[in-house]
Amino acid sequence: MYPWHASRWLRVSQRRLRSEDILKRYRYETSLSGESVKRIALALLFGLATTARAQQAPQVVKLVDGREIHVSGLRRWTVAMIQDSLGKYSPADSLQSHACAAALRYKLHFADASAITLMMAPHRPDIIFVDVREPQDSSRVRYRDVPLDTTSPKPEWQSVTTIMARRPGQFRKGVMAHFGEHVLSPTDTLAKEVVTFLAAQRSPANRSAALSVLRTSANYRDRGVAAVVLGNYPSDPEVWKALFDAMLETDGVVRGFAMETVERVTKNPVVTPDWRAAATTVHSVLDGTSLFLLPDMIQLLARRSDVEPQLAASFLAGGGEMLLNYLASAQPVRSRPAHALLVKLRGEDLGTDPAVWRRWIADLQ
Repeated sequence: MYPWHASRWLRVSQRRLRSEDILKRYRYETSLSGESVKRIALALLFGLATTARAQQAPQVVKLVDGREIHVSGLRRWTVAMIQDSLGKYSPADSLQSHACAAALRYKLHFADASAITLMMAPHRPDIIFVDVREPQDSSRVRYRDVPLDTTSPKPEWQSVTTIMARRPGQFRKGVMAHFGEHVLSPTDTLAKEVVTFLAAQRSPANRSAALSVLRTSANYRDRGVAAVVLGNYPSDPEVWKALFDAMLETDGVVRGFAMETVERVTKNPVVTPDWRAAATTVHSVLDGTSLFLLPDMIQLLARRSDVEPQLAASFLAGGGEMLLNYLASAQPVRSRPAHALLVKLRGEDLGTDPAVWRRWIADLQ
């Protein structure tokens, strides 16, 4: 684990929740103007008439307050084009705003986007990472579209879903304590209720119920609880597949809980994930689906001793674009874990030139 990772999860999850919650109201209420649709259509037609354009190297924007914005994943767009389009179609937002990712996805119709702030040491400016998949890359973004309802909650789980809704901080503390990563204080009474509930969910019937909820429930809070409950069954291949599938949800907190559950369970070296069952999701994330989860996915895979060259084709063949973007980053916090993962999957070190690794990936079948 790299030093920044443990301290930044709360900030990242807050950014994730904030931007996605803001965007819920945009999702069904906004659409691009006719002029914008024509512009995007022309760009798509041009793209179809030419060979696929390689992604640009990550672009760096320096702000007057000293912060830097690192933008990766661009092909035909430039940073200036994004800034101009935000100014026209979402003037309240910018690349450094809280709702940047939401504006890119739902106002400019990018296939996917994320914005994560890396808090630096005192007296050093923060770094903002903006990752994108452009509109014409939508065929490579493989989200699982599920509802974000709160209706018809599972009655047996309402005590904890209510805590999730009204006191999310207490719910998260309870989840961390359940996995042995947090010591609760005497005042964390609601978090203790969460721990008690999760500890009791260990029977075959509990497993079946959690799997059914995660796969089929329209209630996103129930799905979030189900993702955590399934962490009690680390030897079950069906559970692994369900958790990794949930990471591809289009929006909401469920994919975050699924990732956090997998991260925490796999810290136990004797736990062996079913990587074959997870391969579809891993491939999608490394190629640019669910960009908010990408840094966590890279960290997870890079630290596992059971991620070996035999998995390279299922994880990377025909994809790996955003993983290569991380490798190209000027920030070691991104390039080093990406390089470590590529070395694991190759079985040898090909250096740090993304073009060399891209040629290797192109030969995978």
